[in-house]
Amino acid sequence: MNRYTFFTLALLLSLGLLPALLRAQDIHFSQQYAAPLFVNPAMTGLMQGDVRGSLIYRNQWASAMTGTPFRTIYGSADMALSGLGDYDRLAIGLMIYNDKGGAVSFQTNYIDLALAYNLALAERTYLSLGIEGGMSQRGFDLSKAQFGNQFDGSGYTPDLPSDEVFAAQSRWRANVAAGGMFYMGLGVRSNIFLGGAMYHFTSPDISFTDLERDQVSSKLSLQTGATLALGEQFDAVPTFYYLKQGQHSQLNVGSWVRYIFDRNRHTSLEKAFGIGAWTRFANSVASSMGIDAVILGAKFDYNNFGVGLSYDFTASGLSVANTGGVEIALTYTAPIREQRGRAIECPKF
Repeated sequence: MNRYTFFTLALLLSLGLLPALLRAQDIHFSQQYAAPLFVNPAMTGLMQGDVRGSLIYRNQWASAMTGTPFRTIYGSADMALSGLGDYDRLAIGLMIYNDKGGAVSFQTNYIDLALAYNLALAERTYLSLGIEGGMSQRGFDLSKAQFGNQFDGSGYTPDLPSDEVFAAQSRWRANVAAGGMFYMGLGVRSNIFLGGAMYHFTSPDISFTDLERDQVSSKLSLQTGATLALGEQFDAVPTFYYLKQGQHSQLNVGSWVRYIFDRNRHTSLEKAFGIGAWTRFANSVASSMGIDAVILGAKFDYNNFGVGLSYDFTASGLSVANTGGVEIALTYTAPIREQRGRAIECPKF
């Protein structure tokens, strides 16, 4: 079996598992493509360099949860190595994140390893297949919890028994993800991509009691987009990102518009400033899909470094309690080594 046949069969197998049962909801990012291993394991190694690092900080629900907003920190690093073919790449990566907030300090932690193979179908066309797995932990601080039985009419009395029984305050579980992505370079600064992934294949049980199961729903992630050169100094970077997890769905649609101050034709390194706008559509268990937020962002790229800032303006009925959330993203991509040949002309998120 040659490598093309193997990748075709493996991609069909991974996508064939996508209709698995979808049931709880992960965190989300507004600058999602700054979190490549969180979007699709197949994005591991798809970059204009040898090594990439990403860091995101997100703060939300601050106006509704004074002193205890949900703060999320994401970090990832991936590296591209030589593959079997002249333009192929074998890629490895590591992703971690921590999400914490609320009165009882509820938190979720993930640490995942990713492995992907970027198969060159042509000089500027790739089919990438990736897998990802690791451990997740969810827990809370029971000492900060207050229950109805502890209110005696005059107020909260912590000495009163809660009559609640918890088997654990923390759960560690294994998690597995897989995905595929097709990418094609159309020319200088122009390219398109299309991908899909599934997270939480095993739907782990994270219940803190022995009374019932509380499974993490499998999550379907679909993404497509492009980089389109609009002349010598302007680019448009439209993106489409869809998520479905359990009974929850989310769709982000929008675009960056980038102004390029300077570009090195040999290394593809750029100095550029971009502004972006997206609309996030979402539904809940009891409602149909509607506008959840309007997102505005700005980003500055200086050669290997990038820094992005975005803000979610809540547009749903939740705006009464929450005005929005801020997100900061930092990225670094090391230049490709001379002995490795040319870089992949990837989208500039």
